[in-house]
Amino acid sequence: MQGAHGTEDRSVFNIHEDLSTGATTQFAAEVEFPKRSNVSFAGPYVLILFSKQEDIMTTFVGTQTNFIDAVKDLIELDYDAVEAYEAAINRLDSDEYKAKLKEFMHDHKRHIEELGDLVEKHGETPPAGPSMGKQWITKGKVVLANLIGDDMIIKAMLDNEKDTNTAYEKMHGRDDRWDDAKDIIKRGLEDEKRHKAWMESVI
Repeated sequence: MQGAHGTEDRSVFNIHEDLSTGATTQFAAEVEFPKRSNVSFAGPYVLILFSKQEDIMTTFVGTQTNFIDAVKDLIELDYDAVEAYEAAINRLDSDEYKAKLKEFMHDHKRHIEELGDLVEKHGETPPAGPSMGKQWITKGKVVLANLIGDDMIIKAMLDNEKDTNTAYEKMHGRDDRWDDAKDIIKRGLEDEKRHKAWMESVI
């Protein structure tokens, strides 16, 4: 059945496991998938992986009205990135890839520390971890924990780096940047460009 925007309406079963009883239930749900989407079943959950997801989901970090709110969301984005890197590193076979991703993960941890100090300097409290209600990156830790094969993992991480590049580019282009934020954001953007370039070079 054809849906809006060239998509197809298809029914799938959402599978839910009650952690307290171990009981598993399933119920049908109408969802709308792009034609080239893939549905992957992992454990009790249904993971929907979009082959063109970077065109569907883009980060909103950097578009917030107030600069301080944008910085806080950027910190949450970096926390999401760190979790994704940890999941990816645990799934990789290549020692070379693991070493490179550990290097990139430390860059994101440095971003969190520098941006957090910046927020505190301006009298606010920085986020202490990822947002509980938002996922800022395309391929989060749950998706990465279920991918198999180094190429698939690096491709997923490249999608994430596209998100972080977009966010830092938006932050770098804001007219309301604080003077003491400019160098921090510029360094962060340079890191993100380097991460993305390496991933593109190996896939």
